[in-house]
Amino acid sequence: MKKFISIYGPTASGKTDLGIEIANKTNGIIVNFDSCQFRNHLHSFTMCPIDLVENRDFLFNFLEPEENFSCGDFLERLKSIIDTYKNRTIILVGGTGFYLFCALQGISKDKSHNCSQIIDPNKTYEEKFQLLQSLEGNVKIHKNDHYRIDRHLNFFLKYGYSINNRTSAPLILKKDMINIYLKPNKETLITYITERLKKNFFLMIKEAKIVKYHKKFSRIIGYDDIIKYINFEISFEDAFNKIIQKTLKYSKQQKTFFNKKIQHDYIFEEKCEYMKYILYN
Repeated sequence: MKKFISIYGPTASGKTDLGIEIANKTNGIIVNFDSCQFRNHLHSFTMCPIDLVENRDFLFNFLEPEENFSCGDFLERLKSIIDTYKNRTIILVGGTGFYLFCALQGISKDKSHNCSQIIDPNKTYEEKFQLLQSLEGNVKIHKNDHYRIDRHLNFFLKYGYSINNRTSAPLILKKDMINIYLKPNKETLITYITERLKKNFFLMIKEAKIVKYHKKFSRIIGYDDIIKYINFEISFEDAFNKIIQKTLKYSKQQKTFFNKKIQHDYIFEEKCEYMKYILYN
């Protein structure tokens, strides 16, 4: 068995179940890289495992809503876990592709996401865009993408070169890595998502009523719709269907990222396929 295994794919594809099976077989440890499951609330929304096993399951349920946690923070935690458990298989499980991508490819040493505002705030975005074009040349950013214009321009003014030419920090996962992509087809995924929501809908209502509101909860799929249902603003059917559609939209975004950014060693479309992998590897 490889030293490092990553299991990734769209929401509801069975990543955690597969990770647990492999961990039990190999005495491995599971490291979560699903950003929603970092948070210590709304487990029925995020499908975060509740029955966590000590010294096996890591980076689940450890953040309060008000706490910030960056990709750099994740990589530091991951490196610490790898250093601590050198003799065990590390199984990364999750759906936030950017965290896995950075673990595989490295992350900028320049910490460009923390660039302070350098450009004159009185400039219009048209002026900023023109300035960025004059500095970088052919800029592959839409003129209305204000966030990226600010980010690229401030980076250039701070470091003197394009953000696209950043240097990368040393990779954390350099070798002995196997990437497993769980990629059910659309019809199968709709079935998985629908079954999961049927099982959890009333638990979600109960949890939303108990947990104190925080603005970051609105980032979690289904939370706002459940709150509207509780407040009699929408019907049960509307809330249910909205959550299904939003989950499918998010799963499509996940699949697009994984298809473009991660090199897969195995692609499994059906659960029976990856269960065979467990049995014969």
